[in-house]
Amino acid sequence: MFNATRVPTKPSDYEATYDLAKNERITVARNNQFFDLQLVHNGQLLSAAEIESQLDKIVELADSNAAVPVGILTSDNRDLWADNYKLLSEASPKNAETLERLQSSAFLLCLDDTRPVTREEYHRTYWHGNGSNRWFDKSLQFIVCDNGKAGFLAEHSSMDGTPTCRLNDYVLDQTLNNKVDLGNSAVRSDLPAPEPLRFVTPPSVVRAIEQAGDRFRKVVDQHQLHVLQYEGFGKDEIKKLGFSPDGFVQMAIQLGYYKLYGKSRATYEAAATRKFAQGRTETCRSVSNESVDFCKTFETPLLGAQEKVAALQAAVKSHGSYAKACSEGKGVDRHLLGLRLSLKPGEEKPAIFQDAAYAESSHWCLSTSQLSSEHFEGWGFSEVVPDGYGIAYTIRKDAVILHIAAMKNDFGLNSDHLAHFIKEALGEMRLNVLAAKLKEAASKPKL
Repeated sequence: MFNATRVPTKPSDYEATYDLAKNERITVARNNQFFDLQLVHNGQLLSAAEIESQLDKIVELADSNAAVPVGILTSDNRDLWADNYKLLSEASPKNAETLERLQSSAFLLCLDDTRPVTREEYHRTYWHGNGSNRWFDKSLQFIVCDNGKAGFLAEHSSMDGTPTCRLNDYVLDQTLNNKVDLGNSAVRSDLPAPEPLRFVTPPSVVRAIEQAGDRFRKVVDQHQLHVLQYEGFGKDEIKKLGFSPDGFVQMAIQLGYYKLYGKSRATYEAAATRKFAQGRTETCRSVSNESVDFCKTFETPLLGAQEKVAALQAAVKSHGSYAKACSEGKGVDRHLLGLRLSLKPGEEKPAIFQDAAYAESSHWCLSTSQLSSEHFEGWGFSEVVPDGYGIAYTIRKDAVILHIAAMKNDFGLNSDHLAHFIKEALGEMRLNVLAAKLKEAASKPKL
C-alpha cells in the first residue's frame, strides 16, 4: 500500500514495493509537475507547520512554471503505457532516476488548482481529474483542491476497497477528533527545499504524451455520471424497518433498473474474502429468483403492501444468504475463473464456458459495490461493460449516496434516469414496509 506502485510491462504489469525506512518521503503533484518532499529532517519528523511551509513552496514554484504533463501517460492503455514507459526511461538516465524516486515514495499528494462545487464535479475530480496532475500507477493518491475539497484515489489492481476505506476512515477520524500530534509550530530554518522531479522530454516523448492526452479526454467525454444523494433515510431507518442496509439498497438498485428497462440483468456485487490468506473478493450475484419476483411484485399496481413487503423480505433474505456464502469462500465465480484460466493455449473450452446462459449471466450490466463511512460523501468507479452501469454506493446513518456511471454510446444508457428510478424505488419500498406494519398493528386485537 505505502511505498508501492504498479509498473507497466508486457505481457503483464507487476507491483513494486520499497522499504519505508529508506524512503521517508512523499511525492507532491502540482500543475502537472512532481516534487520530492522529505518527511524527516535530522532524524525528526516534520511538524504540520513545516509540512505546510514546504507545500507552500511547492505551490509557488509549480504555479510559476509550466511542464510537459508526463503524468497523463499513466492514464493510457496498459500496453501503450508499457511501450511509452520504456521510451521515457530510455530517453535519459535522469528519467529512470526520476521514475525510481516517484515510484518509491510513500504516497502521492495531488494539489489540484481546481475548485469543484457540485457532487458530480468533485466525484469526477477524484475519479480521474485532468489526467495530468496524477500518477495513476501509484497505489495511494490523496487529492486536495484549492477550495479545500479533498479526496482519494487508489490503484485497484493491487488491493481492494476495504483496506483503503479503513485507511481514509482512520485518517479522518484521527484528524477531525484532534488525535494527531501536530508538533512544534516553529519551522526549522535549515529545512532543505522540496526537490523538483523533472523528466527529460524529447520530441518522441512529447508526441506520446499528446496522443495519450487525446485518448484520455476521449474516454472521459464518453462517460456520463449522476451522483444521487438520497437523504430520505439511511441505515438507521433501514434497520428499524427490519432489513439489512446492504440488501435493502441492492434491492432498490434492482427495482430501479427494472423500472427503467422492464427486466432484471446480471448484477455483480463485490463480497470480501479477506478472512482467507491472500483473499480478495468473490462475486455476490444480486439477481435471484426472489429478486426478480420482488421487482415484478412491486411493479404490479393492484397488489397490496403486505404482498410487496413479503416479496422484499424474501429477496433481501436470499441476497444475504448468498453474500454470506461468498464471504465464506462458497461462491462460484472465482472457482469458475480459476478453471477457465487453467486452460492451456489452444485447448478447447468446456461446454459450460461456451454456453450462452453462462455468457449472459456473467455480462455485468450492473457492477456494484459498497464502501461506507460517516466521513465520506461517496466514492466511485466506472462500468465494466459498454451496455452497463457502475454503481458505487455509501450507506450512511441518514443518507444513501450512489455514484452512477455509464458510457455515452449507442446503447442509450442514462444515469440520470436510473438515479431517478432508484430514488423512487427507495421511497416506495419504505412506504410499503410502513404501510404493512400499520396494517398488521391495526389487525391485532386491542386489550
